[in-house]
Amino acid sequence: MGTIPFFDENGQPLTMNAPVFWLMVASIPPLLLAWRQSRRGSIRPAVLLLLLGGLLLRLGPALDPCLHMWDERYHALVAKNMMAHPLEPTLYENPVLPEDPFNWTESRIWLHKPPFALWCMAASMRLFGTNEFVLRLPSLIVSTLGILLCFAFARELYGRRVGFVAAFLYTIQGAVIEFGSGRCATDHVDTMFSFLIGGSIVLYQISLRRCKWAAILISGALLGLALLTKWLPALIVLPVAAALSLAHGKWAWRSTLKDLSILTAVAALVAAPWTLYAGSRFPAIAHHEHLMNIAHFTTGLDGQVGGPLYYFDRLRMVYGELVYLPCLWFLYRSSRSLKHLRRWAILIWWLVPYVFFSFAATKMVGYILPTTIPVLTISALFWVVLERHVRSGARSKWAGILILIVLIALPVRYCIERMKPFQDLASRRALRQHIIDTVGPDPMHAVVFDCKYQYEAMFYTGCVAYERSADNATKRSLSERGFRVISFSPGTE
Repeated sequence: MGTIPFFDENGQPLTMNAPVFWLMVASIPPLLLAWRQSRRGSIRPAVLLLLLGGLLLRLGPALDPCLHMWDERYHALVAKNMMAHPLEPTLYENPVLPEDPFNWTESRIWLHKPPFALWCMAASMRLFGTNEFVLRLPSLIVSTLGILLCFAFARELYGRRVGFVAAFLYTIQGAVIEFGSGRCATDHVDTMFSFLIGGSIVLYQISLRRCKWAAILISGALLGLALLTKWLPALIVLPVAAALSLAHGKWAWRSTLKDLSILTAVAALVAAPWTLYAGSRFPAIAHHEHLMNIAHFTTGLDGQVGGPLYYFDRLRMVYGELVYLPCLWFLYRSSRSLKHLRRWAILIWWLVPYVFFSFAATKMVGYILPTTIPVLTISALFWVVLERHVRSGARSKWAGILILIVLIALPVRYCIERMKPFQDLASRRALRQHIIDTVGPDPMHAVVFDCKYQYEAMFYTGCVAYERSADNATKRSLSERGFRVISFSPGTE
């Protein structure tokens, strides 16, 4: 994974991230061909080409040769430790200094996140080896399959053309790619969470037309796994499913309640065993994490704060500045026909999380990542309606064409920016080797101090590492216990 030298406008050398750049270039032909196939009405091959293009786009960032600071390195280390004991999530596998069990950055038992996404990462590394790409493999897979979920959801509501445009926008969605590659805080957890929520809703959609009981059971199982990925926000599935069911059955309350009861029961059966186990095996830590979840609503934790319009402001940064146009258009249309429950399903999926998390003191973009499918469905519906308006020969044809172009161009721009094809990771690659060389042989008996990359050190070598310094008495005590005490030199930091 080398780099390619270029020059910026000032004549200074510019370094290109080769895997990201070339895979991004390789994704262009299938994406263009997919659009061409869709215009011909060949939707199935068009969607398959989208999956190929989306996979290529996601593959480049997944090959980043380093663990990212927030929060991937924590998740990576816990997942690695869970390979040996999946029912005992640990951050510090063998702490040699007294620990604070309630500090999620230095505790041994780690319940800061529910386990399902971590289990997936642990299983991947158990099967294919312990490295950054294998760690990201589950996210790479589900992020790519999310394209198919977006297509299925929008197609069921508004037809194949809207489904394709929504799937295309999902394919090039920069934030989805960034989270799935571990570059953003909450990374793989929110990627898996978004997929499970989308999968549960789409399976419930399918149950309304065919394979009813099988689809409901699988939908319930996916909801249960979503609960095991990020707890109660997964329950957004229930009101969305209710609106879809009532829209399909023309206000059939009895059958809707019956179906949702089965879905909820299956979800509870999936989520309850771990919840009960963790509460009984690690009661004090589980209770503390429960209190911390509540604290997210009263306190801005880890500096993640913002005003009441934080998430609505972030819409433009995630989907492009023009996203407000289709959103306002959709809200206007929905307000004129309150009995149109298909629209209410989309609005619930989109707005309830936005409003709910707007009241929380802690603000993070990952909290609203699961709303990507409804937002892109709205954008795609607006795009297709405007496209038909332009094709009808309306007077505002050129203005309409300009809007159509910008609605695609802005997400493309953000996709390129978030993929960071000009990000030089050579120093981070060198840091990994520097860590391995510093720890040296027999890492299991090494204790490293003064290391701000302590989680990377433990992931790559298996040593015990701390950011803090140690006094002479501590070092002497550790040496007497058979440990090699190492002070981490700056090196490539």
